Amino acid sequence: SISKVNNIAFDAGDRILFEGGKKFIGSLKFDAHDNGTRVKPITVGSYGEGRAIISSGTDHGFYALNCAGLCVEDLVFVGAGRTVDANSSGILFRTDLDTGERLEYVHIDKVDVSGYRQKGISIEAVNTRNSGFIDIRLTNAEVHDNGYAGISSIGWPPNPSNRPLRDVYIGNCKVYN
Repeated sequence: SISKVNNIAFDAGDRILFEGGKKFIGSLKFDAHDNGTRVKPITVGSYGEGRAIISSGTDHGFYALNCAGLCVEDLVFVGAGRTVDANSSGILFRTDLDTGERLEYVHIDKVDVSGYRQKGISIEAVNTRNSGFIDIRLTNAEVHDNGYAGISSIGWPPNPSNRPLRDVYIGNCKVYN
């Protein structure tokens, strides 16, 4: 269950798989205790026939705060609707570290994200000084019917000499409505 996942600290190489074709209610949440690596990422995805559906209502579908080494794949995220007054995004990776640390490896592949008031997918480095994310890949995503934005990236405050988001690749994605 999602509540069981949220109460475990995961290690590099762990796999969290939801049964394809089934619906799971809730919001997946990861923090600094959940860190994979580029070589051994923590994978969150589906097994069996089809993709599992994460139905998070007015909360984020997937929220990772100050952590990386994560691969999100083969999942469907559904929010309460793009006009519902909620401050939620489908998939949100966020860091507010002020340590100069670059969180490495954020890979998102084969996801469908819809029905969120804010953003479908967002990578955010906010209120940081020389911290951020590196090695970000977003591929084969369908992001639709979200309120504020489909795919978003934020590096704040802007720092042209030391960009907070580096090595970003977005390919084969459909964003609409």
